[in-house]
Amino acid sequence: VTSLVHMPNGKVYDPLIGQWMSPLWENVLDRVPTPTHLHLYRFNGNDPIDARHGQKNSQPT
Repeated sequence: VTSLVHMPNGKVYDPLIGQWMSPLWENVLDRVPTPTHLHLYRFNGNDPIDARHGQKNSQPT
């Protein structure tokens, strides 16, 4: 028995290390300019809790 989480879309996630076990190939070329988002096995720049997609400044001013 493993602690792997099998998602409905076929992706496998390991919560122990906080990383996907299958690469996220979708839109890989769009992530090239931002190296922190290029790691194909990580989600949201390795910050799955604070998902703020499309916001340039996530800090309050």
